[in-house]
Amino acid sequence: TALAVASPVIAFPLALGVTDPPVIALTCLALAWADRGKVVRAALVLAVACAMKTTAWAVVPVLAIMAWVQYAPRAAARFSATALAATGVLALLAAPEAMATSTDVTAVKQNLIDFPLGLTKHKTPAASPLPGHLIAGLGTVGHYAAIVLMVAAVVAFTAWILLRPPRDARAVAWRLAVGYAVMFILDPSTRFGYFAYPLALLGWLALTKNSSPERTVPPPQGQLLASGAAT
Repeated sequence: TALAVASPVIAFPLALGVTDPPVIALTCLALAWADRGKVVRAALVLAVACAMKTTAWAVVPVLAIMAWVQYAPRAAARFSATALAATGVLALLAAPEAMATSTDVTAVKQNLIDFPLGLTKHKTPAASPLPGHLIAGLGTVGHYAAIVLMVAAVVAFTAWILLRPPRDARAVAWRLAVGYAVMFILDPSTRFGYFAYPLALLGWLALTKNSSPERTVPPPQGQLLASGAAT
């Protein structure tokens, strides 16, 4: 942890007050809580991250599917409802004026869709020479080609988590690392700094490789009957 915080990749955004490091840290904490069955705690932690930056929203459906598969549909519903409600409350408390203008559909579209895709008049200063940015720089056709590639990536990622749902937090982290990396590669307005997300998730996987959360798993029914007969 000390080496990670002291590295330029983390120290630089921390010094500038960028929201990415705390969002990444909260995401990893949410993964840890979810893997121990504490879905409400995971939802509350993740809600703070979602209220800080929309990048964290990608974690919500993937963790919800994991809760559905690993625990129960009720756990998934409890996690989703808590995360959505808490995010709304925190966003309202942190930026009431921004939430008041969120009813303007045009403004929401410009902030959440058009600006990240480089479709607004004012462009982001992020211009890292990644494939999405280079393709979009070829002109109008190139720009829409990059958007089509991003949509295809989202569809493929959705199919992946539905057809091969994650069964634990490590599987969630791996899918998120791949999904984030592909999206940042194809985004016309991305920058190298965003790759801190997939790199941090891979680091979390490395740190938790040999750990196994304690769970109480009941033995099979046949084993219980055999034990009773033996006594």
